[in-house]
Amino acid sequence: MLVERGIPAEWADRATEFPDRTEDKGDGTRHFIKQIPESGGRWLTVVVNVASQ
Repeated sequence: MLVERGIPAEWADRATEFPDRTEDKGDGTRHFIKQIPESGGRWLTVVVNVASQ
């Protein structure tokens, strides 16, 4: 999805390593949310399925 959406992998890594906030959802996913200054301050949400880990 990163390539398809034109999102640098470094941004996703930064979001999961140093999130501004996280949200655990009832479907077994964790959302890592990070504001990306290089993207005009837009927010990136990386969704990880933690239920299968």
